[in-house]
Amino acid sequence: LQVPLSQGFSHKTEAAEKEEKKLGGMTYRALKSSLGEMGITLNTLMQYCWHRCLHVFSGSPQTVVGTIVTMRNLPIQGIENSI
Repeated sequence: LQVPLSQGFSHKTEAAEKEEKKLGGMTYRALKSSLGEMGITLNTLMQYCWHRCLHVFSGSPQTVVGTIVTMRNLPIQGIENSI
């Protein structure tokens, strides 16, 4: 995904598209092993890929996304009402 921003790359999507790819078996195990050797989780790799796509398609040098985290038992009064 090496697209210089100076090229004015843009992409317009008329309708939402869905494409599904599945990793399994030896490919999945090899990927997990390689990532583990680098100290990277599969989730971290997927987050990087998503940010890279946002960067390429938006043309913005900075991308920001949010992650909802549940099932955390923090002993902080009123935490469920925080933003």
